[in-house]
Amino acid sequence: MSVMSKLKATLADPFKFIPLLKIKNKAGKMVPLKLNSEQIAIIEAFESGNEDLVILKSRQIGSSTVVSAYLFWKWYVSSTPITIAILSHKLASSKHILNMWFRFWDNLPLPLQRPLLVRNTIEMKLKDTEAEVIAVSAEGKGGLRSFTANYIHLSEYAFSPDPEELKATAVASLNEGRLIQESTANRYGDAHHLDILKAQRGEAGLKLLFFPWSLHDEYTASHPMDNDPKSFCTDEGGQLTDLTDEEADLDLSTGQILWRRMKIQQLGKTKFKREYPLTIEDAYGSTSNAYFSEEDLRHCNVLSIPCEDDEIVTIHPYSANTSYGIGVDVAAGVGEDSSTIVVLDKATWQIAAMWQSNMCSISELVDRIEWLSATYGGAKCLVEGNSIGIAALTELRSRGFRSLWLDEDSKDWNTNSKTKWLMFEALREAVRTGCIRDLPMIISQELRAFFINDKGNIDYPQHHTTHGDSVIALALALQCIKQVSLPTKSQLPDWVAQVKLSKAQKNLSYQSTRRY
Repeated sequence: MSVMSKLKATLADPFKFIPLLKIKNKAGKMVPLKLNSEQIAIIEAFESGNEDLVILKSRQIGSSTVVSAYLFWKWYVSSTPITIAILSHKLASSKHILNMWFRFWDNLPLPLQRPLLVRNTIEMKLKDTEAEVIAVSAEGKGGLRSFTANYIHLSEYAFSPDPEELKATAVASLNEGRLIQESTANRYGDAHHLDILKAQRGEAGLKLLFFPWSLHDEYTASHPMDNDPKSFCTDEGGQLTDLTDEEADLDLSTGQILWRRMKIQQLGKTKFKREYPLTIEDAYGSTSNAYFSEEDLRHCNVLSIPCEDDEIVTIHPYSANTSYGIGVDVAAGVGEDSSTIVVLDKATWQIAAMWQSNMCSISELVDRIEWLSATYGGAKCLVEGNSIGIAALTELRSRGFRSLWLDEDSKDWNTNSKTKWLMFEALREAVRTGCIRDLPMIISQELRAFFINDKGNIDYPQHHTTHGDSVIALALALQCIKQVSLPTKSQLPDWVAQVKLSKAQKNLSYQSTRRY
């Protein structure tokens, strides 16, 4: 094969071209880029389809490096003036990746260094094709809106302070091209996590790439960090004999377990799981500032129950042998946060029914409250009396609804800095002890999203697709059942109770329910 034929073959194949590139290793020396198994998988994903890529990465696997290398190859071999944009929420982050491109260029064999038309701190453009790479951020005026791009490399997306704006900027700027977003995990329900869930469901044209740390060849150790032979024990076959129950459940080699122990000593278990996840659940289940920890949620059983808009979901039908309390979180009904109703069983502390809608008017919400209260034996109802909740309480009282929760001073519930902690601590204790354990998926997801913010307050991710409404309603229902007593006398026969219930429901307008 002639030199020219070899060159053409190299330029046509990213697996032949990319090893020509050089990177700076941990010792600061320039070395050829030797692809590891994760990097090969990322290139194969690029080559095998046209989906946008969502990469959840462990630390130090080189995903940013290989994405940059692949896009450098695309830029170098393009015969048209394509634009590749490196986008981050901070320009310094984008420029950091662009510096990697500069090193790729500077260390190419001299015959391959074609003339450049532009090279500065935010741009590099080839003279012959005018193909360009630019470093941009959302913090600049207009962000990417002045450009169109064929490829966008969106780095550390999970840590953007305004991910929705960043993503909108990227999508609006793509010229029938591809978006590659890669990030380590930040917190449950962050923007990157929501895209991961979409990819898992096959939505939005996204392809998920996740690489557990155990696949990375370098993450192994032959001895513990302190070199103390007494700190671990092995049998004649070299297998560890001091495994914890958790370690025994992991499919890891002896070297990987020792490496894991070393990193946990350095980082702590919570941060280790987030930075070096074995599963997606690891990455998003161990946020250090999560209000509900994985330990708190260990007894929870997630029910695969879809909660459709404006449809009552019946999990457990009414029983005359118990009593019920209802919690209501009120929203404006304009398509943003949802009005939510949760019915809680006093005897079992399990959720009997729930309802949500982000489009119902106050009058329609009150219809649902009356229906559920009647359905569950005249259940007492705690409606949050803040802002828009006052309108719901006023409407209920105007209709003569009498089963309303009141405090010892005959006042409605008001959520403030004191009572919010009170109701959340009560809910966390009920979940932690297993008193409340069977949770619809929406409540389970929202529980994991609540966190303690920098000011030490209970908070919810600003850009989450939900607003934590189901958790608020559940916490209010738990407060409500404290005022509810269990039946102490013998009950009516079931057929009589059913007749009375049917008569009560006939006087109400709302009829849509779904039973599980």
